[in-house]
Amino acid sequence: MIPTLQIGDFILVNKFTYGVRLPIINQKIIPLNDPKRGDVMVFHYPEIHPWTILACYWRAGDVIEYRNKRLTINGVEQQQKADGDYNYVESGLNFVHTERRIEDLTSMGMPC
Repeated sequence: MIPTLQIGDFILVNKFTYGVRLPIINQKIIPLNDPKRGDVMVFHYPEIHPWTILACYWRAGDVIEYRNKRLTINGVEQQQKADGDYNYVESGLNFVHTERRIEDLTSMGMPC
């Protein structure tokens, strides 16, 4: 979520916003809220990084896939457009240069 959140930023996470789960069987025992569009979620996904942050832009029943840096919602690949270059320094003074890209989810009826 760079540039909104920077590497090294601290964020406060409420693990119980959507309910309370039993840790071993992952069974929700006290439902509280459902995710809403615009929520920022933190989840454990070790293939990318120990903790991953994601902005929520889907609706109940949608099938979301992110593969090879491409977002697909309900089988429809979301078009990207270039939005200039983005440079930043990671820990250890590692300079990173990347191209910023924008996906317009309004075509799916999903105002951001």
